[in-house]
Amino acid sequence: MALGFNGGTNVITGLATGGLPDGSVDQDSLASSVNTIIYSDMWRLTSSFDDDSDPISSNWERVDNNGEGVIGAVSAPSSGIWTLPATGIWHIHFHIQGAALNENNAWPSAYIYTTVDNGSNWLKTGIGHQATIDGSASWQYFQVDSHVFLDVADTSNVKFKLTTKNDGSSGNIRTTGNTEENQTFVQMIRLGGT
Repeated sequence: MALGFNGGTNVITGLATGGLPDGSVDQDSLASSVNTIIYSDMWRLTSSFDDDSDPISSNWERVDNNGEGVIGAVSAPSSGIWTLPATGIWHIHFHIQGAALNENNAWPSAYIYTTVDNGSNWLKTGIGHQATIDGSASWQYFQVDSHVFLDVADTSNVKFKLTTKNDGSSGNIRTTGNTEENQTFVQMIRLGGT
């Protein structure tokens, strides 16, 4: 009997009780357009720093709290430059948490820069800003997020770096890190093929 599908009722006809025989569909026989997540990794900043950083080049660790998991693995950055382990479309999510001390018009920013020529040229592709205006408070806390969908066609040339910058008119911005909490972090998930 031929298989049929009624889109109005979402019913498949023509299957015997028990469905398809074992082994008739496996990962190798799935359509090439079907993607599975083979990389999902998260790294966090382990200690705080003040002022701008381009790039954030040290104090990164893979999240390691009880219950947090990883699929595949992305290596630590080299001098602040992240190299992804496989080609494909990657979702990069950069989150910073921080504080401004007694500052009017502080404007902490999280940037994701990408390169397709191994760092000869960098493009600011992910941008996140958070305004902190009230300079009367001793500490004003903020969180900023930046996202990029990065097409990694060549792992030798396509890379990214993470930077923090105060784009406002005053200084004293602190980006916070902690070895037990995900305060400032980057998530990297390979969504599918390029």
